[in-house]
Amino acid sequence: LVGFVIPTALIFQLWKLIVSKVVKTKRIPEVIHEDIIKEEEEQVNSTNPRRYDIILFGATGFTGKMAAIYIAKTYGRKSFKWAIAGRRQEGLLSLRKELAAIDPDLASLPFMVADSNNEPQLRQLALSTKVIITTAGPYGKYGSLLVKQCALYGTHYCDITGETDWVREMIDKYNNTAVRSGARIVHFCGHDCVPWDLCVLLLSLQLRKKNAEEYLTEVRFYDEINSAPSGGTLDTVFFSLADRVKYRSKLGFDPLLLVSELSTADSAGDVLMQQSDNKTISKIQSSLQYSKEFKH
Repeated sequence: LVGFVIPTALIFQLWKLIVSKVVKTKRIPEVIHEDIIKEEEEQVNSTNPRRYDIILFGATGFTGKMAAIYIAKTYGRKSFKWAIAGRRQEGLLSLRKELAAIDPDLASLPFMVADSNNEPQLRQLALSTKVIITTAGPYGKYGSLLVKQCALYGTHYCDITGETDWVREMIDKYNNTAVRSGARIVHFCGHDCVPWDLCVLLLSLQLRKKNAEEYLTEVRFYDEINSAPSGGTLDTVFFSLADRVKYRSKLGFDPLLLVSELSTADSAGDVLMQQSDNKTISKIQSSLQYSKEFKH
């Protein structure tokens, strides 16, 4: 672990020194909140017919390709309607040829060309499927517009991000929009999060088996991982650490602590959010640039 951390730290410092000499585009510190996105008020309900069940976006990347191969081996073409998507048509065609070697039916697997910075293309992506799985990161650089379109048009979404700052921003900006459209926006579905989430769940279930009145108050993990970072992972590390700006949440507390339930629609037909009776307490907010403890 030490052998990996030290070179990475040195590389990052050298990279930051070089980049600081070059004119570059910085992230804007002040964020415009988009509770209701007025220019696109007509939302499509998630129950409307869609051409595909799942679209895999970022399919030609390192992780996206592994996901496509897994789907091909496990489900093939006939289990559900799916397609691959990315910004390079030649890469998608090459991947489709590789998938066809696994299952000949995949030789005609549909694909869609879409760039993460092209909002009309992302809109078509969202309107074409029930669910989007995206592996295209860093998400703070390439993911925001896709989340916006999915929230607007009721398309369910999941990613493999571990970028907590970015997820805070997405919750703060698009949660209400997603509630109205019926979209389920699910972050943290990758290796950065899932193993630890499952461990906490199993620990909690085991504790409740022994005593139904007991609740977990703290979990500490000590683990050792044998792995090598991909290019996308390194890009995410550099992007997340460079010129980091604290996101100002309009909620008044850490968006990651938001717990809500759906209530009945109001007189205008809009679905309203009702605060849950569940209590979430975090004692590490100071390390996340929030005050010591938030209760919601």
